[in-house]
Amino acid sequence: MLESSEESEEITISCYENDIPDFVPSEIDRLYENLFSSIVQFKIYGDLHQVSTYVVKKNGRVTTLLLFVLERARASVLNEVMCISEEEVNRFSNFIFSRFPQTTAISFKAIETDTRALAFPFLRVNILEDIVLQLPASIDEYTAQLGKSTRKTIKAYTNKLKRSFPTFEYKVYANNEASEQHVRDVIALNQARMRGKNRISSFDEAATKKIILLVKEYGLVSIATIDGKICAGSISYRVGNNYFMSVNAHDPAYDDYRLGTLSGFFIISTCIERGGNECHMLWGQSEYKYRFLGVRRDLDRLAVYRSYFHVLHHVEMTVKTLFEAVTRKAKSWLLDEKNKNSLTWKFIGVPIKVCRNMSRLLYHPYAKSP
Repeated sequence: MLESSEESEEITISCYENDIPDFVPSEIDRLYENLFSSIVQFKIYGDLHQVSTYVVKKNGRVTTLLLFVLERARASVLNEVMCISEEEVNRFSNFIFSRFPQTTAISFKAIETDTRALAFPFLRVNILEDIVLQLPASIDEYTAQLGKSTRKTIKAYTNKLKRSFPTFEYKVYANNEASEQHVRDVIALNQARMRGKNRISSFDEAATKKIILLVKEYGLVSIATIDGKICAGSISYRVGNNYFMSVNAHDPAYDDYRLGTLSGFFIISTCIERGGNECHMLWGQSEYKYRFLGVRRDLDRLAVYRSYFHVLHHVEMTVKTLFEAVTRKAKSWLLDEKNKNSLTWKFIGVPIKVCRNMSRLLYHPYAKSP
């Protein structure tokens, strides 16, 4: 472990090379309250071999905690989706370049940051968004904030559903209360819905097993049933006081009851009841997320270089970062409704959409023969 201090600011910096101290799992959850910056997530979805730990303390209290891997002259930070200030990026960059002379670049992926000026050359581009809802103190307060049409839909279809199906039940299972079968039932609904759209669900068996492990640590699984049979369900995770929505699926047989919309409202209501601060609806700018009062937070890729020469030295990383930025802007333009009447969209967007739909029919394993 290496330590340095900045006495005037009462700041202590520690670095544990190729080590994750025992205090890290609980501290990183307390500090960021973020699934994508948790040790549990890293263990299940990644490899913690040769991961080092960077810790900043102010007056003895941890204020920054980053996990990183050193490889091919680059330090890659594992933390994602969390917020990090320009000051902290500068401090970390100074430390890494001073402590590891062979390291000439640092990469952050999908972080929320205000970085605009650093002591080193850098490249910051937007690659993703997280749609986040700040949770109010009560369900009544939240409902009152919703748009008039959304409130009307939720009330009318909740009553319609309960009148038509008196056996309708909605139950929530946390952590070990949620069984493996609960998880598999929700994922099965998602897979069935994707098949109905001639799409492949991203939740295969390998992904399902990882979700089951994650649910045991942070999970919140909601199950809606009619006559004892599942009709809708969701899988979310709680880290600290923040919730992260992962899977939300329902049986399309109940589309006339707006069960998808109701299910989303039920999830958010559960988060409020349990005292949550934020509900992260994550990436994808689906219209329903904004109807539920989600607010977009940009997630950026940030590359920091020791010098301008090393911008060229890490040309592969630089080009990849720039390509992501261009791809992101192009995709955002194509998805923007106000551009769909333009001549450019008709010449570019329409052919892309046709090709995408044809590829789904040609290569989807559940596609029907003509």
